[in-house]
Amino acid sequence: MGSPINYPDDLSWTWNMTNLTKEQRHNRIFLTELMTSNDFANLASEWWHYSYGDQYWALFFGEPNCWYNLCSDWHVQSHLIEN
Repeated sequence: MGSPINYPDDLSWTWNMTNLTKEQRHNRIFLTELMTSNDFANLASEWWHYSYGDQYWALFFGEPNCWYNLCSDWHVQSHLIEN
């Protein structure tokens, strides 16, 4: 992929293909296209970082709300207790 996870350098930016091998470029593009085509939001400064349903995801896709918060629905809570 061109850099380790949590590598604090410009090489970690998703679309920074500088000095990457052909295979590393292919893998980054493949991962990004796969994840974003399935509605995951990529944090541009970290090729490994994707969000789904959280605040960053909502901002990325222009959604007015994120999908999850604290559980307050008694159906959800009772299901969790039973299982």
